[in-house]
Amino acid sequence: MKTLLLSDFHFDDKIRGLIQAQTRCIYDIVKKEDPDEIIIMGDLMMRRRPSPTVLLALHSLIDTIAKWGRVIIIRGNHDSETKADDGVTALSLFHRPPHIRVITQTTYQNGDSFFEPTIPMDAERIFIPHYEDETKILEVLDNANEGCQIFGHFGYKGSLNSAGDADFSIPLSAFRNNSFLGHIHRFNSVSQRVEGRDDVTVTLLGTPYTTNFGESDKDSYYAILEEGKVTFEKINHGPRHMVVDFEGLEQAKDIIIDPNYWTLLRVYVDKLSADNSTATARHILEEYKPQVLDIKFHPIIDDDNPSTFTPQRELFSINEAILEDYVNNSQTTLSKEDILGGLRLLKDED
Repeated sequence: MKTLLLSDFHFDDKIRGLIQAQTRCIYDIVKKEDPDEIIIMGDLMMRRRPSPTVLLALHSLIDTIAKWGRVIIIRGNHDSETKADDGVTALSLFHRPPHIRVITQTTYQNGDSFFEPTIPMDAERIFIPHYEDETKILEVLDNANEGCQIFGHFGYKGSLNSAGDADFSIPLSAFRNNSFLGHIHRFNSVSQRVEGRDDVTVTLLGTPYTTNFGESDKDSYYAILEEGKVTFEKINHGPRHMVVDFEGLEQAKDIIIDPNYWTLLRVYVDKLSADNSTATARHILEEYKPQVLDIKFHPIIDDDNPSTFTPQRELFSINEAILEDYVNNSQTTLSKEDILGGLRLLKDED
């Protein structure tokens, strides 16, 4: 049997056209691989209370890919209505065994049979949804029989969520079986020795595309399980966030205009006047044709060289003398005239 592993779709309708691009990316992967089974390891939705547009898009996609084979969906934290660990999720609308199965609480599989919450000693696969209470996860990992496979939506100590925070304290040593996990957006696969057992691998599958500009440099993958072997395939299409300096646009042009991607482009620019900022945006849209364009200014203060300025005067209010001291003793790129002009505007407002 050929099983396709995917995770963290984060379907979202807040940007026009994005949910259609996300749908097409997933559909193209499934069509290419022609799997007998598809396991989706959580966070199909971006928001806990999804819009009708998101639910309809997911319903259509799941119904379509279920024509290839059984679809197993594990509840993620974004899919859960609250943090109560009660399993309540809008994904339950899609639960139609045996073709579509939504895992809302820890479930054990033996052959074609699924058990919840009884723990069969000979379980071949275990599906663990997201739990705020990590003891629920640790108990299952500790009691899992040797040789079974774990599929879940959680991380381990040292892995970072999409915000760059380490939000799990489960140690890697708690994993005693090969495990495939959603929730963490960047792909990573580590192997470790387990005393008394074969070496095991813990894989963070990551998202099939980028979900924010903080992921602009990451590669995306899906996994195939077949005949006891796992392979990882890099995804070269779908939604993609890119961050480029204005001066580097031409050098990156061939990458930006790649038709395989639905590109959300963020361009960092230096200070522009109000007269030419619109023209700059129009030029980028016409020349590079991103689906979404976001223009940001470079920070006016150098974060790598923060100011060490400490006023020597008693500071009761901002005045020209204080600002002049600041300009002369800081790394700001603003001119003295600009800063003092701002002070005069504030005084005029008063």
